Amino acid sequence: MQMNRETWIKIASWALIILIAPFALEIAFVAEVVGVDVAVGMLLLYFSSFMAAVRSRLDALNELVASALQSPASKVQYLTRSYFWNTATGCVIVWITGSILLSLALWMPTFVIASQHF
Repeated sequence: MQMNRETWIKIASWALIILIAPFALEIAFVAEVVGVDVAVGMLLLYFSSFMAAVRSRLDALNELVASALQSPASKVQYLTRSYFWNTATGCVIVWITGSILLSLALWMPTFVIASQHF
């Protein structure tokens, strides 16, 4: 048996089919019935649709992050004066209570009331 380029391509294709077969069993059946060339072509089609789905999810995530970064700038509680007041008050509450959990319990009514107004 001579190992030329075509033989190496067939071996690599079958190795790819064997690696993918546990996840896409129909590809193994197609490789057995029609041939490994058609099965590799189907894998490429599967991969392109998978990449399109991943790309759309990343675009949605990008839009979410962009809107999250833009929305606080328009809120009143993110103004400089308000930020320094809230930071100072938060530090005093953590210093008095000595517990982050207890200070969050004290701040929670403020957050709930503020979220209803904004």
